[in-house]
Amino acid sequence: MRFDIKKILILLVYIASVIWGGCSSHAAEEAVVVISYAGDVKVIPPSSTEKVACKPGMILKEGTRVVTGKESYLKIAFDRSERNVVKIEENSEVVIKLDGDDKIELVDGKVFASLQDIKKGETFRIRTPCATCGARGTGWLTETDGSTMNVSVYEGTVFVRGMNKDGTVMEKEYLVKEGFQRKVNIFKRPEKPIKIPERKFTQIKDGARGIVGVRHPAKEGANPLVDVPRELITEVIKDTEGLIGLRREPEEPALKEIEKPEVIEVDRTELIERIESSGAVTDKLERIETFEKPEFFERPEVFGRDERPEKPERPEMPPRDERFNKIERPRVLDSNLRDKINTR
Repeated sequence: MRFDIKKILILLVYIASVIWGGCSSHAAEEAVVVISYAGDVKVIPPSSTEKVACKPGMILKEGTRVVTGKESYLKIAFDRSERNVVKIEENSEVVIKLDGDDKIELVDGKVFASLQDIKKGETFRIRTPCATCGARGTGWLTETDGSTMNVSVYEGTVFVRGMNKDGTVMEKEYLVKEGFQRKVNIFKRPEKPIKIPERKFTQIKDGARGIVGVRHPAKEGANPLVDVPRELITEVIKDTEGLIGLRREPEEPALKEIEKPEVIEVDRTELIERIESSGAVTDKLERIETFEKPEFFERPEVFGRDERPEKPERPEMPPRDERFNKIERPRVLDSNLRDKINTR
């Protein structure tokens, strides 16, 4: 029996890469990987001033500065499974921190953050000149111009902490729930949360769509083999049938062809003679001829224009009495007589 060795090797390498990616993420040095980008994106390595062209798969170490131009973006992942992703929007400047919970510093512009797999006890924070914001598993948009910061949450809950003049972070946390936003001015406490306008909320969700560029998402406790293409597994099983005791699933029985009924040809003349000899047609004609129409079938009598009955003459009215034609005018009292009547 011949086996497709190439397909088997592809499957084994894929499984090994998934397992290695999940296990080695704990031991590997914490780094940021470029998922994708578009437009003008410049990367400035730490302890350097020269800009380097960005490339997919490029590793960004701590202290790396990223600058995006007009109509550009950059998506970076903070884990090997690409479950914790940040999207840097156009005209933005970001510094990779990786300093404890502070992962990046947003100098100017705006970034989207989508966190799907934060370890227990850890926090992902974005630092700005005005304040810090972060969460343990959610999605939000951070905007700053250096003097103010605005946090808009489109999924989950985010906390915000102001910044003191000496550069330290304020102790008190202020929460921002899904569908709300908070504004923070430099060296001041965060303002009260306000609801995001519906139009802006739709724009934020549209901008955040597709941030998590997971090639093969693996939820906590899930089997990594679930993400292997089913077609590849099926082909490998067919090629290795009998090698490791695998049995092919029984095929469904084919549907039987429906037998067509036999058509008998009959002479038309002979068929007409049979019908006439049976008497069925004659009997039916006799019943039609002897059928009596009911009374309601009779058409009502219609008169012609000259045959219509004459209308009865209108009776003559008696002549009017002449006294009804006379109109008596009211008698007008003399002014002197009227005054006498009123004085009484």
